[in-house]
Amino acid sequence: MVACGISYEGKLKIRKVERNAKINSEYYQNNILEPIFLNDIPSIYGKQSNKVWFHHDNATSHTSSSTQAYLEDLRQRTGINTISKNRTPTYELIKEAFGDAALSRSITFEWFSRFLKGREKVNDDQLTGRPRSLRCEENKLKMKELIKSNRRISIKDLSSET
Repeated sequence: MVACGISYEGKLKIRKVERNAKINSEYYQNNILEPIFLNDIPSIYGKQSNKVWFHHDNATSHTSSSTQAYLEDLRQRTGINTISKNRTPTYELIKEAFGDAALSRSITFEWFSRFLKGREKVNDDQLTGRPRSLRCEENKLKMKELIKSNRRISIKDLSSET
């Protein structure tokens, strides 16, 4: 088993869980959370670490009262926020963290869906079709003139003319 993480700024170090290790709250706190909060996140974000929101699943070692108290202690020491077990990531959290720089609600959910499907890259996909620069007033006027001159002109003929 491994523990790892990914963020907009980069990947966290992959941590192998020792063979036959009992992953209880103590193990999770000392071997996973502490290095992530004290080493990995600060090395990626530096002074911006206080803008990071950490999220993990609802495994017992993650949701125990001991771990929740430990996370609060880490938050006070590092400024790194944690999404609690009772609060799932929502647009409101993203808006709170990024303010006016946050993506729109629909775009946020579109990206969330992409990541759930296994996407790892944060770059936009290549767009297909004509570049916007080819959709100009000059071409629109030319198309109108061609259609006016021959109302039976085919799309294929129109595309070859522009």
